[in-house]
Amino acid sequence: MKMLTIPILMVLSRRQEEILQAACDGVPDKLIADHLGVSPRTLEGHRRAIHCKPGSVNRCQAGFHLRCAAGKPARESPCVISPSGAQLEIWDAMGEPVNQTQIMKLKAAVYLISLALVEHSYGTVTPISSSITLHTESNAGAGLVQDDQFAGQTTTLNGLSASVLALAVNGTLDATSESTASATWTSASEGQFAVDTRFTTDDLSPFYDSRVAAGGDPFSYSFSSDVPATLTLDYGIASTSDWGNWGMAPFISLSGGPDIEQTELSAPSSGSLSFDINPGRNYTLELYDGSNLNDDLPAFTSEIAGTFSFQITPAPEPDSLTLLGIALAASFSIHTRKTGSTPVLWS
Repeated sequence: MKMLTIPILMVLSRRQEEILQAACDGVPDKLIADHLGVSPRTLEGHRRAIHCKPGSVNRCQAGFHLRCAAGKPARESPCVISPSGAQLEIWDAMGEPVNQTQIMKLKAAVYLISLALVEHSYGTVTPISSSITLHTESNAGAGLVQDDQFAGQTTTLNGLSASVLALAVNGTLDATSESTASATWTSASEGQFAVDTRFTTDDLSPFYDSRVAAGGDPFSYSFSSDVPATLTLDYGIASTSDWGNWGMAPFISLSGGPDIEQTELSAPSSGSLSFDINPGRNYTLELYDGSNLNDDLPAFTSEIAGTFSFQITPAPEPDSLTLLGIALAASFSIHTRKTGSTPVLWS
C-alpha cells in the first residue's frame, strides 16, 4: 500500500497559510495575488517556500498537508499520517490506526524479505566431485603399450594434476604418446583446467597396427546449483604438427539428467561456450581427449595444448519469487528520519 509523504506538523507563516488555504479552495493565482497586493512572481516565491516546508511537490499534496495540520486526516487516500503531538500515527485504508509495534514488525518482515532476495539472487553452487582421468597407448608394430593415471576428490576443491606416458619400442623404432592435465578452482562456481597431449613416432609406415592415442577425461567436474544459472566456458587450443591437425580431437560435454550437450573443438581454435543450468539437477562438465592416429604411421610429431576457464553465474532474469519480494519491499518498506525537530514518516 503506497504512502503519502506527509509530516506531522507544518510551520507556515500567516501569509503562507492564507495562500495555501486559498489555493486549496480553488482560487486562481491572479485573484490571490490581487487580494494580497503582491505580484505574481512574489506569489510564486511564497508557493515554492510552502512546498519546501512539508516536502510536497504539488497543490494536491499541499492540500493533504493542510488538512492534516488542521487535524482532519485525508482518509480518502490509502494511507496518511495523523498529527497527534509527538507520536507517529498511521491510518490504514479502513481508517484504523497502525501502532508502532506493527510498524516494527513490518520493518522486520521487509528485512527478512531482503535477505531472502539477496540469497536467491546469488544462489549457491555445490561441488559434488571432480577428477582427472588420463589414458595413453602406443604401438610401434610390436605390441600395444598403455599407461593410465587417475586423480579425484569429492566435495573438496583442491588442485588436481596427472600425467601419463606410453612408450612402445620395435627394434630401433619408437612410438610415444604422453599427456598431462591439471585443474584448479577459485570457488565452486569458477575454475580453470588445462591439457597437453603429444604424439611422436619414427617411420612406422611398414606396420599396419602402428598406433598412438589418448583417451579418458582430462577434466571432469560434477556440481549442482540451487538457482537457474549459466555456465560460460572460455577456451584456447594451440596445435603444432608435422602431419596437419588430423586426429587431434578434444571434446567438451555437459551432462545433466537425460540431457547431454557435446561440442567437438578444433585445433587450433579459441572461443566461448554457454550452457543453461537448471536448479536442483546434478551436472557434469567434462573434457574428453579422443586424439588418435593409426595404421602405417610416418615419422611425425603432433601436439595440442588447451587451456579452459569456466564460470557459473545466476541467470539475470528474475523469477516470480524475486518479483514478489521486490513488490512487497516497495509497497511496505517504512523507515523514519528527523528533519530539524519534526519526525517524518517516509515510504
